[in-house]
Amino acid sequence: MESETSEVAASPASEEVLQRRDLEVNILQTLPPLSTLARDEESVHKLPLKSLRFLDWLFHPPAFRLKEITVDEFNVKTSFHSETAGAARSGSLPQHIFEVVYDESPSSSTSGAASFALEALQRYQSVAQKHGTVVGYHASSLENFHSILWNGLDTKYSKQGLFGEGIYLSTDASVCMTFWTSAPSWERSAIGPRVGLIAGCEVANDPEYVSHGKRETNDASLPEQYLLSKSNDHVRVKYLLVLSEAHKPKAPQRKINRNALVIFLFVLLLAFVAFLRSPAWKRLRNKWLGR
Repeated sequence: MESETSEVAASPASEEVLQRRDLEVNILQTLPPLSTLARDEESVHKLPLKSLRFLDWLFHPPAFRLKEITVDEFNVKTSFHSETAGAARSGSLPQHIFEVVYDESPSSSTSGAASFALEALQRYQSVAQKHGTVVGYHASSLENFHSILWNGLDTKYSKQGLFGEGIYLSTDASVCMTFWTSAPSWERSAIGPRVGLIAGCEVANDPEYVSHGKRETNDASLPEQYLLSKSNDHVRVKYLLVLSEAHKPKAPQRKINRNALVIFLFVLLLAFVAFLRSPAWKRLRNKWLGR
């Protein structure tokens, strides 16, 4: 399922965000590959202070951390393989999977953003414990995922769908993987210069706010394998599925069948010879030659 964020009007706050984004881009352009930093401690000591602070903020956010897990681990938790046969055949399986581990006991120095994330997590847990959960997948543009991780999916930023306002998800990851798009990432990333992300979400199965698609559908009902949540508090991003453009299967080139081409040319030649012997050709020839 896809979403799009709305445009933000210019304001002092948005200007500050843009300035910080430019600063982060400039820092990224000066960083060596992370594999270099991991194996060469001296290269870390040579980094300027602003780069070290950026890396600390990147790898130690106050509200959550990312933990890489294997496809097998992910499959145990979500029945991923059984739901993605179509994606597996097309080669569009994720190259990396990260579990989002939320900090449920932040320190007293927790930032305002982290406090907001904790409050949202507590609201979700309250509903999930009562109604149980189901896994749903949601695709969005790469640029949206910083906000999605910090603020969660939001109905006000979701594309107005055919079945009303809300967060659209699919219980089948291959639905999202068929249509995922890549965007430029960090040029020194080991994953690749162009990547795409899909959010694996836990959805509180509250029938008052969450609708399930049905097998027998009509124009007015949600299709099978779709979920629609009308509440932000009922959806929590739990996994990030990373797909690389370098691993995206290329569309197969059509091979020309040589035998079919020969037959086609032979039929075309016969038609041309028949036309040369026809009265119509004789009339045209006499007209052109002035006879």
